[in-house]
Amino acid sequence: MDPSQYALLLSAVAISANPTLATDQVVKEQAFSLLSQFKTSNNAAVAAFSILTTPTPHLYNGNHDVTSQMKLYALLCLLYTTQNSYSSYSDSNRSAFRTQVLQIIAASNETDIIIVPKLATLLADISIRDFPNRWSQKDFMDSVRTLFTLNTTTATVVLSALRSLTEDCTDSDFNTKVSTTRRNDVLQGLNEISEMLLPLFHQFIQHHYSTLLSSKQPNNPNPNLTSTSTKMLNCSLQCLKVFSIWMPLTWADNPSRDFVAIYLHLLREKSGDIHVMSATCLDCLCRRKLGHELFLRLLETMPQFIGEADRVNQTNTLEALTEQLPFHLKISEALTHTVALNIAKITDDKTIFPKPQPNSPSAATLMKFLTAMSDMMQHPCVLITGSQINTWVLLCRDPQVQKSGLLSTIIPSLFPRFLKCSRRVNWDLVDSGDEPLSILYEEAWGDREDYEIWLNEVRGKLGMLVRLFSVMEPVTMSRMLLASVEEVLGKYGGRSAEGGVSKLSEAYLEIESLNLFVDQCVQGCCNRHAQGEIDAETKQNLGILAGKLVGWIPDFSPLYMQRHACFMESLRHFFFHDPLHLPTAVLNLFNCVAFRDAKTPSGPIVSTEQLLPDNVLLRRKAGTALVSLGKACSTILLQFVDELLTKANALFNDTILLPPQIMHLIEFLTCVANATQDNAKKTSFIDSVLTDSVNALTSGAEMTAMTSSVENLLSAIAITPDPTNASVTDPVTVERISANYSRCFSALNQIMNVGKRCDENTKSKESPFLIPFKQQQQQFTLQNPPPTEGPISLTELAQFDAFVHLWPQILPALINTLSVAYQMWAPEIRCKLLSHKLQRYALALSDEEAIVATKKFTAGTNPMEQVEQTGYVCAGTNKRKINLVPRWAGWMNELRNCPLQMLGLLASQRALFCPELQPILPSIINIFSSQNLKALEHRHLIQLLKQFIEPLLHSTPYTLYGSYLTPILTPILSHLQWRLDATWKVNADGRVGSTAPSTSTSDAAAVDCSSGNGTDQWFETYYSYCGLFCGDMPAMDNEAAVEKLRTELTHAWCDTLQSALALKGEWALTLANIAKENDSRKKNNNVMNSKVSPGIGYTKTNMKTNADGTIRTPDHVHSEALQLLRIDAMSQYLTQEESVAGPVVMTVINCLKYPDAHTNRRAIKICHRILESTVHLLKYENILGTMFQTCAQQIVSEPKWMVGVEWDIIALLRDLYCRLVLGQALTPGGQGPGLQCNQTPGGFVQHKNAANAREGGGISCKPSDIPRNCLASLPGQSVSSVQKLEISMNAKRAAKDQKAFVKDFFRVSADIMKRHEGNQNSELSGMFGRAGQDESVLKQQDKGIGSDDKPVSKTPGSSAKKKKKKKGKGGQGNVDGVATLFGN
Repeated sequence: MDPSQYALLLSAVAISANPTLATDQVVKEQAFSLLSQFKTSNNAAVAAFSILTTPTPHLYNGNHDVTSQMKLYALLCLLYTTQNSYSSYSDSNRSAFRTQVLQIIAASNETDIIIVPKLATLLADISIRDFPNRWSQKDFMDSVRTLFTLNTTTATVVLSALRSLTEDCTDSDFNTKVSTTRRNDVLQGLNEISEMLLPLFHQFIQHHYSTLLSSKQPNNPNPNLTSTSTKMLNCSLQCLKVFSIWMPLTWADNPSRDFVAIYLHLLREKSGDIHVMSATCLDCLCRRKLGHELFLRLLETMPQFIGEADRVNQTNTLEALTEQLPFHLKISEALTHTVALNIAKITDDKTIFPKPQPNSPSAATLMKFLTAMSDMMQHPCVLITGSQINTWVLLCRDPQVQKSGLLSTIIPSLFPRFLKCSRRVNWDLVDSGDEPLSILYEEAWGDREDYEIWLNEVRGKLGMLVRLFSVMEPVTMSRMLLASVEEVLGKYGGRSAEGGVSKLSEAYLEIESLNLFVDQCVQGCCNRHAQGEIDAETKQNLGILAGKLVGWIPDFSPLYMQRHACFMESLRHFFFHDPLHLPTAVLNLFNCVAFRDAKTPSGPIVSTEQLLPDNVLLRRKAGTALVSLGKACSTILLQFVDELLTKANALFNDTILLPPQIMHLIEFLTCVANATQDNAKKTSFIDSVLTDSVNALTSGAEMTAMTSSVENLLSAIAITPDPTNASVTDPVTVERISANYSRCFSALNQIMNVGKRCDENTKSKESPFLIPFKQQQQQFTLQNPPPTEGPISLTELAQFDAFVHLWPQILPALINTLSVAYQMWAPEIRCKLLSHKLQRYALALSDEEAIVATKKFTAGTNPMEQVEQTGYVCAGTNKRKINLVPRWAGWMNELRNCPLQMLGLLASQRALFCPELQPILPSIINIFSSQNLKALEHRHLIQLLKQFIEPLLHSTPYTLYGSYLTPILTPILSHLQWRLDATWKVNADGRVGSTAPSTSTSDAAAVDCSSGNGTDQWFETYYSYCGLFCGDMPAMDNEAAVEKLRTELTHAWCDTLQSALALKGEWALTLANIAKENDSRKKNNNVMNSKVSPGIGYTKTNMKTNADGTIRTPDHVHSEALQLLRIDAMSQYLTQEESVAGPVVMTVINCLKYPDAHTNRRAIKICHRILESTVHLLKYENILGTMFQTCAQQIVSEPKWMVGVEWDIIALLRDLYCRLVLGQALTPGGQGPGLQCNQTPGGFVQHKNAANAREGGGISCKPSDIPRNCLASLPGQSVSSVQKLEISMNAKRAAKDQKAFVKDFFRVSADIMKRHEGNQNSELSGMFGRAGQDESVLKQQDKGIGSDDKPVSKTPGSSAKKKKKKKGKGGQGNVDGVATLFGN
């Protein structure tokens, strides 16, 4: 190496390593630049070898030793050479390079520990490029054996290199940098040398373990030797961990090199946490699909060795227990994975299943293993218990395990441990150190937030497990649950706890944890006997339990009363079988609904401010519990309906109930009334409970005035004329305004909830709309619809729905309310409100919406509780205090959403299509006029789509699409096309959207709104920030809210379309059910009902299930027949009705360009369905060509935001090209191979599924030139390249092959475009910049070590024969017409 060059490098390395050696910043930058440039030079490798082989220290200025830094830099140079230039080396140069690297490694010792990782990386990089093709197996093993035996440093290098080599070829986190061929070669080579390599490993571990044991002898300890052996064992285990994950199981389980025995024996060795690493290796092995013999061996030996390890590693102190927590966790995971992944092997043992045989060795071994798992849960840290829940769930869900009674002896020991696991830890005591296990809990979870996340997750799993236990062993579970309830209530349930109850008190935490177990246990015990009586002992136990819980009435504490209400709700499943305590439970809940404690003021209660927060929560919980009891036990409660109505009326007249409680009572009574079979009585009852609400809505002075105009609405809730801080906080004013609004909205809410309960009840019974399908007098089609697919009078509907007769009375008021609420957002009103310091908050997000949009809430907490005190949007306010301003936004949400939901209910109940309501239809259409839609915010449109449009699409009879759907949808769809384009418009600065107005910018926003004067240009700016006003939210949260609503609106639009096109939701489930039935029919044609219509099956002899797991009945068959007609009709309507299809299709095509991956995926699915529905129609050629051009533009531009969606785009391009050009039909969603249609002189014969999009649709009989012209116009492409693409796609029609051809075609154009762009579209261009080499799907074939190497054939002959055979099968693949592309 040239001395001057050496001096420059030495100086640069020294200055970079120690910046204090140079004070001039320019000198530091020059040093860094020199090192960066020299690394890429041609002689860098030579210089690096020179530096590494120099025996003398590298001294800068004679006194600064930079030897380690120089060696590290030299290794970086060698790594760069290996990764960039090595592939161009000749075989002889590669061999020389390897030899020098091996010599450097062999010369290393303990003083070179800092460069060991780089040496290992260098050795692994060389191995992955040369082994076994250019670096023979013999030479490789000789080198490994030599380095293994030299010293501990060289052994460490080899172990680390082998670990990296294996990971690079197997682990998905690493293997993308290695080509598939290279990975396969390396793995094959490793397998072939394993018989030499693994014994070396085994001997190495044995040697160092023996050395470790001897060095720890009390009479002759050797700490240095202990440390060295410990490091070597840990390093070996780290390498074996990778082998255990990825390499063949025979590597670990072999009599001549038994690594399983090593893992088990080393569980006893605590030095250097070797036992933790051994447990990790064992766990990695247990996560594999084990062979039968290895599984049996682990089943027999693991409990024994774990027991020995536990005796050796005694943990007598809390500190020792905390220190050993990682070990205990890994052992528990190893046990659970052994069972969870091998349940099939367990259930295949005929000595255990279906019933364990007496003295069965297999059963004894399994029980010993399960007992060991159970014993692990005795650990004080419930994190270990939580880690086992999934495995126990898997066991209990297996049908054979359920029937065998295998777990009957273990469940009693598991119950108390899982109960303890569900009990919340008081983290305040952990933080203060007063919790005895504080240090253990902090080690396990770290902080409160992590613990809350874990607890919420575990409780969800525990609920399922307890329910499964109860189904399997109802007697045992009911007995243990009763004992636990008696113990807890006896200890904490009395009045001795009065005055000391809080959510963190020990008493409350114990009772709260019981709630989950009571609910799931009672449900499991009763579900087991859903079709019959509960067995006597279980019924007795649950009866005593119900008596205990119903009799426990802790009226001294609202917190305890909340738990009491939860217990009453949990018992609903049992009350259906034994209603002895049901009347008392209902009476208790009535008292809870009207609860008032000593701190509550006497007299009428008109607002929540008069109640403590816990009292409000109690009333709310009691109300929902009543509704649950009403649903579950309506037939039993029907006999008490008069008494219940009397009690409810007494509460109504007592003026102590707030509107939510009144609503819950009315819902409860409605559920009970729905149980009667006398429709006249039911209707009369509904009329009686809703009389006041209907009168308040239709003729009440307050409601009439409020909904007569926007001005009256603003005045009614004190937004106008000129609110001041004094007026909005005046107690008298606030109470008056709140009470007036509450009366108006409560009327709406009560009517809506009663309507929903009646609708639920109607749909749970036999539908009259299916009668024509049951009679099966004729086959119904789109051209021959059933008589029920037309207008039905309100009188007929009222015969089976007790609510619908009210629609003529309430509908006008609903329309007025929604219309006025929408008009409030008109620009002329908006600018006035924004300019006022208080009125502006009426336009803002509510606190709840803002919190959810920006995720500003702590895990495990209720965000609604948080925001009531935060004043997030309206700073410095508190909803619980007397102030109107923070309430306005929520009120406006309620006045919009409630009428929308009722319109959705109107459609769902089919009342909208009754002739009696036909005169009101124009008023409904007028609500959604273009002018009203323009002014709405994004969040308003999201609710419109979800709450009204989606139910409307599903409920409209298909004969009425033109008269109902078209006038409602046309303005909405056209508006959405414009709005979404404006929303996703890219600004000059390359960003999408803008910041929403806030309090600080509201005056400017008001001026802008006024000057904009409602022009389209102003509205486009308005849509760029989603129409939001964010109040006092921080700037970052402002942007987050805008982004969330932008994507939510697009998702809601796509979801609505997917639901309507049977790509998700109820109709998609229908198609899944039919597909499941068709599969079943193919397997067993003899058990199908011959009367069932084609495509829909029902089994007479076996109980069958739907795709969602529900029991299948004949009603499902008839319902699906009707839904199939609607699915086909809706698909044709949305894609072929011109006034609707135009905006629908163009909006979906535009969605392909929006920078949001979720939107793209949804839009691509819809595009497939559009293509399947319309490709056979010649008039759609241009619009489908536009779809193809849009996809092509996106794929060649490779924007970063599209990473992860490229294959979906490629699949759509393939679908379009096959159908439009090649005459190949595909299965639904563009799946499966291309099905070539027969040719005609002018094109192709149409596919048989052309008129049935559900089955995949057809093709374009006349090949389209639009996709061809699009491809030929791309950079680097021509007519000949398009011809080659078509020849390839015709020759190989498999989906994988065709998509690969399409990808390769576009890759050429993308590379040329990237070269022309230069740095203009670099990584600095944000999400619209071109994806990098590592991100792009188009570049995948170029990625990977070895892809540019020449292949080195090891065994010529066999592979060549296979290729020749495949080539012979392929044929020419030439299709007439390709040679005359574009008419040439």
